[in-house]
Amino acid sequence: MCETHIFHGLSRKGIHMYIIFFLVCSASMKLVESSSLDFQRFIKQLSDSALRVSEFQDHINGQRHQELRHSSYTIAQTLSKSVSQKFTEKISVVRNLRDAALASVVDKHKWGTWKKCCSMHEDILNQTFDSFFSSKVNLQTMCSIHAANSTDMLMPNHIFLMAAEENLKKMPTLKWQYFGSETGILTQYPASLTATCKSDYDNRFRPWYVQASSPKPKDVVIVLDQSGSMMTYNRMDVAKKAATTVLHGLSPDDRTSVITFSDQPRVLGPSASTHSRVCNLQNVRDHIDTSCYQDVMASATSINIRHLVEEIKNIVPHGQTFYGKALSLAFKFLEEAFHRDIKRRKTYLKFPEIAMSRDRVILFLSDGQPSDRPSKIFKLIKFQNQKLFNSVVIMCYALGKGTFGAALQQMASQHFDSRNSSFLEHLVTCVGGCRMAKPGVFHHVDDIFHLRQAFGSYYTFFSTHIRSDLYNISDASTVWSVPYFDALGQGMVISASLPVIHQGNLFGVVGVDTPLHDLMIDTKYFHVDFPDAYAFITDLTGRVLIHPFLPLPANMDDDPVLTSIEAFIRNPSAVSFINDVIQSVSVGQGPSGEALLADDVYSGVFQTKHILPSFHQDVMAYPGLSNFSCSVITQTTFILCVVTDVSFSSVMKLASYVQIQKFNFLYHRFDLSSHGYLCPYKGVVVAINATSVNFGPLAFEDVADYYTINETRAVVTEFKHYIETGRQQTILFLKSDVRNIVWVTWILESLWKASFKTSLDPEFFFPVVIWRYFCSKNSVFRIFPGVEMPKQFDCTSRPWYKVALASFRNKFIHTSQEEMEKSFVTISPPFKDILSGELIISVSAVIVYPSQDSWRQLPQLLGVMSADITMADFSTIVLTKIPQCNSSEHSCIVLDFSGYLVYDENLFKQARLASQLIKVSNYHIINSHPGVASILLSKGILVQHRCLDLSSVSYRLCASPFWNRGLPTYRPFYSV
Repeated sequence: MCETHIFHGLSRKGIHMYIIFFLVCSASMKLVESSSLDFQRFIKQLSDSALRVSEFQDHINGQRHQELRHSSYTIAQTLSKSVSQKFTEKISVVRNLRDAALASVVDKHKWGTWKKCCSMHEDILNQTFDSFFSSKVNLQTMCSIHAANSTDMLMPNHIFLMAAEENLKKMPTLKWQYFGSETGILTQYPASLTATCKSDYDNRFRPWYVQASSPKPKDVVIVLDQSGSMMTYNRMDVAKKAATTVLHGLSPDDRTSVITFSDQPRVLGPSASTHSRVCNLQNVRDHIDTSCYQDVMASATSINIRHLVEEIKNIVPHGQTFYGKALSLAFKFLEEAFHRDIKRRKTYLKFPEIAMSRDRVILFLSDGQPSDRPSKIFKLIKFQNQKLFNSVVIMCYALGKGTFGAALQQMASQHFDSRNSSFLEHLVTCVGGCRMAKPGVFHHVDDIFHLRQAFGSYYTFFSTHIRSDLYNISDASTVWSVPYFDALGQGMVISASLPVIHQGNLFGVVGVDTPLHDLMIDTKYFHVDFPDAYAFITDLTGRVLIHPFLPLPANMDDDPVLTSIEAFIRNPSAVSFINDVIQSVSVGQGPSGEALLADDVYSGVFQTKHILPSFHQDVMAYPGLSNFSCSVITQTTFILCVVTDVSFSSVMKLASYVQIQKFNFLYHRFDLSSHGYLCPYKGVVVAINATSVNFGPLAFEDVADYYTINETRAVVTEFKHYIETGRQQTILFLKSDVRNIVWVTWILESLWKASFKTSLDPEFFFPVVIWRYFCSKNSVFRIFPGVEMPKQFDCTSRPWYKVALASFRNKFIHTSQEEMEKSFVTISPPFKDILSGELIISVSAVIVYPSQDSWRQLPQLLGVMSADITMADFSTIVLTKIPQCNSSEHSCIVLDFSGYLVYDENLFKQARLASQLIKVSNYHIINSHPGVASILLSKGILVQHRCLDLSSVSYRLCASPFWNRGLPTYRPFYSV
């Protein structure tokens, strides 16, 4: 009888993987089990002999160490100041642009003239490709993009160009700098070539322009006539385009609904019953992407806008023109949103103040007179608007020629006759008093091709009222956009913008794009010294912008899913704490109830889930007490929070290292420093008898230094001087413990040189380990043989590092003290070597500081050691050590404990296509071998449970190791 059998090695041999054999006959069971143990022993021998893990850990245990005290309070303060400084620098940039643009505004005769970007062929052709802008650019000039109906040629002059050049010189990480005029012309720096001069682009309809022109968040209900008459003269298609323009001009701070009407009104958007997400009104927040379009206004996030735009495309004209029911539905949405605001604001503001905290507008379009009585329509409007403290403005658009617009004109004015007023005043009494309804604007659009401009520029009504109060430009605050995906490959970017106002008139908006990664980089890297600690950033609406569950801003390839803190923190008390912080900051109230100060920190301790990276790109959580400390990022609407395990109050560091006489420091840039004998190896040039050292971003006091300063001979000389003498100069500043790491890891050079010689002896060690390396938690990277690493190489972001660290943390949670004290080996799934380009597998081990406290406290990490084996050599190991895998009667699969593939026949036999196979199968057994996966699930080796998938803000079934049973697992935004 033949059946599937599973063998595994974990704590007994210190190897973190499963070996799956299927179609194994019972007669060969003992032989296969014996071979499995041989394979495990060989992998353990690999770590001991090739990496010398035990010897290096003993070496670390013998060094002097020091403990540095810390608290989440001081971490939050320090981190917030660092991030605030970066935002302040960008604010100075956009103010420089505004002042430069005003030079043209003040003297109308000094407006500039710049070529259209679509005509820049000669200016761009000879320019080199600029990887920073992901295109060819001309840094010596600007160019312009004109809207189809642009009017006066309002373009800033050479003073703006000089300001932009100076900004870029001071801050090399800046992206596009621009001025969008009120007449529909965008002037950008640097100049770049656009594909065509025929484009629908109009800067006046872009979110950054609309936000800066009318900064107050908006509730916008679009009401479109879809009666049968809209079928004539292409009216429906033009109306669809106009509505789409409005939607694309909204930001996630805004909320929207789209209603069509004929005989009956219809709300556009998928219903909860036809969508995978669950519609729960008690948990809906206005910033959460939701399928509940039928019940609440949707936040204007990219996902919701895409849904609505698709629905608009499917509108089909039919029926008559009944206004009343559509208007009633529009007010229903606005009222529901208003009551949500009241609930969220609690008692901080009075109802009328809450009503006026947003611009509320109904955009109502029709091509004919109402089929219902106008008097009833007017009564409905006045009655409903008084319930909202007359905060709703109605903008009406009569589409087509004729005299049918009288009712629409009166609706926009909201000036109804005395009989209507007398009747309604008895029905509604405003708490705190009612102001008069603000008259809107009526547009009679004879030429349907002018509808897009009229409809899309509705926001100018609100900016008109703002700029009447904003006579002095210094009163304007910088407007920060919600982060969005840059289509040119820059990942997540954020725009800072300011209106250009002179004598109360808006002339345009200046803006600058900067990668979110550059602004938030300190938030990403701060946790390197703090086990289980993390930081997240939220805005004043409660949207989470930065969080460990979300991908790095530079790695995103689509607009983000913006959701609230409830998706990340499940403890109601902790969620309430965060919401209270947001409300306090919104009204300028500090933690003590006094006026908010820049260095104030809100703190709380809650029983919650500690976040730990799990295998690959999953994360897991286990219960514990957490410290929450939150601080404001000054001059922004963002709040930074730090979460730490209360049991951690100190950080381990190496004490000053005693110098070794024969120490030699070889930096990886052989072209910029002296070096020993070089020779070709695996397609690259290496120092065959030495290790080389590379510093990643975490090695620097200011991580931005790593990304902005080019390595030159002077920089490399300073590195060498500091490592050898301990004295830093002025070019760059490395962290204080970097030198100690370099010195303490130098012993690896002698250990690895000895193991390299023996590994070439086929009787002792069969495979050739192509690379041996060590990566410290602060990204000091030592590799043998020495080799130049790619620019911006960060060893802490590599797959082998993440898998080794996650495996170690899982072992800490689920094993005994005796098992924790044993060395532990992890085998990574295959990945592409960034040096040789080969498909490789890494055998890795974690190196830790000696434990000073209870064994139940996670040991503090020093770094990860790893040895690389090609996929071909690993296959040879499997087939040699387990001969049964090399026969036609048996098949073998090697997995790690999360079910991700390390080896199977497809990966080996189709090595050239392996990367694609891995991508398609996502490494996981469920996707690549579903039959085997079902066996693992039936035997309880893998378990299914719900995972939170932030890419769709929904739950789905996931498989994880048996030891995660009962623990929540989260699938991150970039889930595999």
